[in-house]
Amino acid sequence: MEVALLFFFEIMIVVSAILVVNACNPIYCVLFLVSVYANSAGLLLVLRAEFLAFSFLVVYIGAIAVLFLFVVMMLNLQPVAHSSPFPRVVFLLVSVGSLMFLASTLLTLFMRPIRPFIALHAIRVDNPTNLAVIGNYLFGYAGFPFIISGIILFTAMVGAIMLTRQHSNTRRQAVYSQVKRNLNLNKIQVLRGMLN
Repeated sequence: MEVALLFFFEIMIVVSAILVVNACNPIYCVLFLVSVYANSAGLLLVLRAEFLAFSFLVVYIGAIAVLFLFVVMMLNLQPVAHSSPFPRVVFLLVSVGSLMFLASTLLTLFMRPIRPFIALHAIRVDNPTNLAVIGNYLFGYAGFPFIISGIILFTAMVGAIMLTRQHSNTRRQAVYSQVKRNLNLNKIQVLRGMLN
């Protein structure tokens, strides 16, 4: 039963990913992306990685996909009429997929265990939960790459902010000119109100 569920979720992930790329309507693309995330969470549930599955649901579907959907709806993008990109993209997809498969296979075969960045060997749990295993791995064996990825993400965030602030044609709000009042005009209106 588990093998059948694994194959079902894997096939659904691949089909949904292909539909994300080939859909003409941007809203359909986001909805197929939500389907990819949901099927990935189901696959992780079958593999008994409950914490990762629910974090996929909360982070990807609950935050990122909803953000994409709101951005697409706010921009009011029109469906794109394009010819089928499948024949043009097949070679690129197959070559990139083959390179990724080769790289992951080589890394799996030749990677040795890395010395822990933080010594957590003293923490022994008889029946560890998924969260304890992930925490021990992230902050023990993968502590340095975890910190480096945080620095890279922070740098990307600062770079995106700086790129948006450098545009000279950005419209700025002139608060003083919006709030100032013509005192002479106000005096005339007050006098007219008193005469009436």
